[in-house]
Amino acid sequence: MNPQDYIPHIKRTNTPLSVMRLLQRGQSVELSDGSVLHGPPRRPGRKVVILGDTFDPSPVIPLAMKADLVIHEATNAHLPGVDPTTKSTDSHQSVETRAKSRGHSTPQMAGVFAKQIQARRLVLNHFSARYSGGDTEDAIKIMQGIADLAAHEFGREVQCAKDFMSLDIGFADLE
Repeated sequence: MNPQDYIPHIKRTNTPLSVMRLLQRGQSVELSDGSVLHGPPRRPGRKVVILGDTFDPSPVIPLAMKADLVIHEATNAHLPGVDPTTKSTDSHQSVETRAKSRGHSTPQMAGVFAKQIQARRLVLNHFSARYSGGDTEDAIKIMQGIADLAAHEFGREVQCAKDFMSLDIGFADLE
C-alpha cells in the first residue's frame, strides 16, 4: 500500500489518519465530502521458518506448514566421493545418528522436513566447520553435494547459504 495514494485525500477532508488502518486491511472509507477511498486488495503474506540447531523440528510443523521459505541447519553430511574427509567407516545412517546426538540435522533431514510441511523453498545453513563454503572448486562441489542430498528428499532445488547472502521471497500468488 502506498500511503501517498490516500494521505492527500484524508488531509483534504480533515479525516483522522487512523482510517489508514482500515484502508490497510483492504476496507473502504467514506470521507466527509462523500468521496470513498478503497484500500488495496488483500494478498497473502509470506511465511519464513528459520530453524536453529534441531534434530527434531516436529513441534513447529503446525506453524511451519506451507512456508514460503525454510532455512534449516544441515550441520553434518555423508559425502563419499565428494568430500575427501568422509570416513570410509561412516554411512548416511551413522552420520545422522551422530548429528542427532549433538542436536543437529543432516541435509536429508532438512529435505524431509521441508517436503513434509510443503515448503516452497529450502535454504540450508549452519554447516560443519569441515565445509569451508568458500569459492574454491572443491568447496563449491561439497556445498552442491550437500544441497543435492537435501534436494533428493525435498523434491525441489535447494540452496546452501553463504555469509552475507540475500534472497528475495516472492509472494506465492505472484510467482
